Amino acid sequence: MRNNIALLIERKIVKAVDVESLKSVLMSADVRTPILPPNIFYQKSEDKTTIAMVRDQGIKEVQFLNEPPVRIFLPVRVYFIHSRDNVIGKIQQFFSKKIPCKESDVLWHAPFANRYEDGSICDAGLNLMSTATPIAERLDSIIEQIEATRYNNDLAAIGVSLAPHEITSLMGPSTNFKHMLLGWAAMTVEKSVEEILNLSWQSAGRFGDYLDGYRRRTR
Repeated sequence: MRNNIALLIERKIVKAVDVESLKSVLMSADVRTPILPPNIFYQKSEDKTTIAMVRDQGIKEVQFLNEPPVRIFLPVRVYFIHSRDNVIGKIQQFFSKKIPCKESDVLWHAPFANRYEDGSICDAGLNLMSTATPIAERLDSIIEQIEATRYNNDLAAIGVSLAPHEITSLMGPSTNFKHMLLGWAAMTVEKSVEEILNLSWQSAGRFGDYLDGYRRRTR
């Protein structure tokens, strides 16, 4: 940063923007540096760091315990990795209709097991790797582990409670997380992408609410 101008560098200066525009440039441009992967948002304050990364929408196989995997449509996944002194303390996962480009963009709850009400993931079983490894080198591996998770009954009731009612209505009298996934898979076959994106996903707040490591209360 020089004279209140942020320089985005890839072996040479490829773009210069004023500091106030830096957030939008990082979110909208395919910026590549040797420090962090592309398409991320990075915020650092004293010893605390928040990194946001996204995975594009698409159909993915998910599995519950030893049941056969099912294919479900997933909206854009938005991950917030919060760390202090290179130690990862919290990972949150949310859905979005599109890749966020501003702080006011709405996020939705991801109705999965192994997650708490604030969107943070139970990290038992995740290999977060040694703090000797730079956090930038750990991000992709951590997200790949989360996306390949085989779900179980841990916190599964929370996941079911956060699912759109259009999906839970396909569960019949069951409250089992497995049957919610089966309803989700049936919805994936029957509905268009736009129809699924317009289901009654539960709002989790705005993108900017999570940059400080917690969701600011809006009520």
